[in-house]
Amino acid sequence: MLTEQREVFIDLYGAEYIVVRGEDVAPRYDAFMRACMDRAQPGNTSPLPGFTLPDDLLEAETVAIHFDPETGISFYLEFGLLQELFANPKLINRRRYRETLTSYLRGDDISPAAIRLLTEPDPDSAGVVFGKLLKKKNFSWPEHGESLLRRYKARYFDEPQLPTTVPVSDTMAGHLRNALREESSEP
Repeated sequence: MLTEQREVFIDLYGAEYIVVRGEDVAPRYDAFMRACMDRAQPGNTSPLPGFTLPDDLLEAETVAIHFDPETGISFYLEFGLLQELFANPKLINRRRYRETLTSYLRGDDISPAAIRLLTEPDPDSAGVVFGKLLKKKNFSWPEHGESLLRRYKARYFDEPQLPTTVPVSDTMAGHLRNALREESSEP
């Protein structure tokens, strides 16, 4: 199902990730969910499953919505800021850029996939950025990047990763709806 959902995402947005303003995340996510529902059951006009996005996500300047082929959909806050940094490595001298990249590197909830997306366009520039961040001369992303990710993101390499989106069958969706109704009708 992840493969099918990924195809829907790419058909809808033309790439495996998009970068949008925080306020645009909910409509983009809803459009993706509607497209998945339409592919599974053409003509289905059921309401979308209720899903509340966190406020910090909706208030971010930019958010990457990424559909990883192994784990599903992920959201990366302030991704546009980091794209600027990797396009212009001198920005690493500015606190906001440095702190944001550090949070991506050290943050346990941020997949190494996010960093790979940032480094893919220009691995040499990525080497400069990480060299300055880590204060390591001669740091080369192509040569040292994978070991850096394995050191800071060990859990992603040591443990199997579960999908961040879980496909739900009609039967399971019915059970979930019934459980929610029962829960909301309790005194």
